Amino acid sequence: MLYTPVQARNDKPQDTGLPSSKQFNFRDFVTNLKYSLIPGRPLSRAIGTQTIGTTQVSIPHKLGKMPNVVIITMTSAGQVYQSQAADATNIYLKADAASRTCNVQVLNITDTLR
Repeated sequence: MLYTPVQARNDKPQDTGLPSSKQFNFRDFVTNLKYSLIPGRPLSRAIGTQTIGTTQVSIPHKLGKMPNVVIITMTSAGQVYQSQAADATNIYLKADAASRTCNVQVLNITDTLR
């Protein structure tokens, strides 16, 4: 689907025949992006390699806000999964067996997708 950028001089969307919710406003996008990139509060953070077992482990993510995406990349056989929804300070993981290792990254992209 093609989105039409706003005109440079008056920031009013061009008439594309699309509903207004489908028109792209570059100024709003940049404003939301700017305020989501507050120093000390990154949009993403690599937590690094973790060793997870069959009991729930809470891992501090230090993102500064609740992540809405958790990326788990296995570095061993088996599976590691999110056992509980993340909160503003921790993510919660479990594995299908003892000593499973994985790399973990957390992201919060809500502010840039309004």
